[in-house]
Amino acid sequence: MGVVVGVDVGGSGLRSQAVVDGVPGPVRSGAGLRIGPAGIDVVALVDSVVPLVPAGPDILVWSMRGLLALADPNQVMALVRERVGAHDVWVCGDALAAMVGAVGSVRPGAVVAAGTGAVAFATDFDQVWRRVDGWGHILGDRGSSVWVGLQALEAALMTLDGVTAGGEALLAAATEQLGPPETWPRLAMTRQDAVAVIAGVAPLVTALAPTDEVAARICAQAGRELAHSLAAAAAGIDGVTLSRTGGLLSAPPVQEAFDAEAASLGLDVQPPAGTGLDGAVLLAEHLAAGQELTGHAAYLQRG
Repeated sequence: MGVVVGVDVGGSGLRSQAVVDGVPGPVRSGAGLRIGPAGIDVVALVDSVVPLVPAGPDILVWSMRGLLALADPNQVMALVRERVGAHDVWVCGDALAAMVGAVGSVRPGAVVAAGTGAVAFATDFDQVWRRVDGWGHILGDRGSSVWVGLQALEAALMTLDGVTAGGEALLAAATEQLGPPETWPRLAMTRQDAVAVIAGVAPLVTALAPTDEVAARICAQAGRELAHSLAAAAAGIDGVTLSRTGGLLSAPPVQEAFDAEAASLGLDVQPPAGTGLDGAVLLAEHLAAGQELTGHAAYLQRG
């Protein structure tokens, strides 16, 4: 099989893993996306991966959030080929890697992934390639960690302003983690890592949910949003495995609401077999075994 590498880049961090002659190596981690006025800083991102992976792998599959909207896939592939020395480079959207990892193999499936952001995706690797959400925290990412964080900060500030009651616990917890509320606008709108910082509020919300009504309501709505995204992605596709993945869906108040809503929608959702990184590695191993993959400009490209 030689050396194959999977790289999965998200909003709050990246992970990579090499498989050498069929033997998986350790998972290595690095900094996540840095987004500026020009989009993702691809040069810095690729440079940060170079020390994490073996030089000159036979096949490298690079999974990344915002692949089309915030970066140029051709630039990613060219830089990976040049600086990592990979012989065969493929790039894919994080939704595809999440789906393959959750299903556990390269076969038709549908998944909703809820980490820093949120996206649902379904494909039969032929005619159907369907994404739902994944629009980023300003326009979408419904039910994601950053969505939960924003909802919590809004509820906290509305209580601080005397508009609504009930956000006292969220206000206290967020103030302890982020500092005075007067600093939150600058934190949320000017820092390059704003998305990761806001998403970091989500664990406060899930921890408060068992005893706090507002936190519980936010978590329940997140779970319902994610179930509806999965239903929309899987609509009209028969016989595919449905799954869910991502750290937020491992939080009981979100997962319970998701499970209940998915059941009400008639969805048979299986626990995830693996992560987005596992999906990138599975795609690389699939290619290394001589199996073909049908590319799709929006989701899977070969460099």
